[in-house]
Amino acid sequence: MCFAKNTVPSVRIPAATAIFWAFLLLPGFQPSALLAPAAALIHEAGHLLAMRLCRVGVTEITLYPFGADIRRTGELTSYRSDFLIYGAGIAANLAAALLCLPWRAREPVIFFQLCNLMLAALNMMPVSLLDGGGMMHCVLCRYCGYVKAERIGDKISFLTVVILWIFSLYILFYTSSNFSLFLLSAYLFATLYLPSERKGKNQ
Repeated sequence: MCFAKNTVPSVRIPAATAIFWAFLLLPGFQPSALLAPAAALIHEAGHLLAMRLCRVGVTEITLYPFGADIRRTGELTSYRSDFLIYGAGIAANLAAALLCLPWRAREPVIFFQLCNLMLAALNMMPVSLLDGGGMMHCVLCRYCGYVKAERIGDKISFLTVVILWIFSLYILFYTSSNFSLFLLSAYLFATLYLPSERKGKNQ
């Protein structure tokens, strides 16, 4: 991987991540509980491989239970390179799902395949916090310029989150138990549009 000059990227493990992994290792937990974090690691590995191919340096990696925050160095890259980096995580999950096909009769393999497909589908959404939003931003900047791309991207992100929220309410109403999609849409909306979050984002 292409790191910052003469440095090795630091790796941070927040307390919540350490506690999560400790619980997974306690007696009684099924090995299948590791499959969802494994799909997330495959996703992040795709990003890191693309960054190496694009010669983008890495300064810090923060590990979370279902993903990572990869801090890159400040060198300028093309929109094409950024598009590749954003899309590489999705591609890695789709490739992992395809590799599971010969063993799809086994229940753990099916679950692992679903984890990869769900993670890929989630990150395809054109929301600025997700890989799909980053890819959309690269395309819009290429053809519309940065300022116009920001305006269009914000509107598309907002519309996507609203549609996701309405769909999550529909699912919640008919299942009375599936809160995951509702919580995801609430998290995306709060992070993107609540005043305190936007203030922190713009600093």
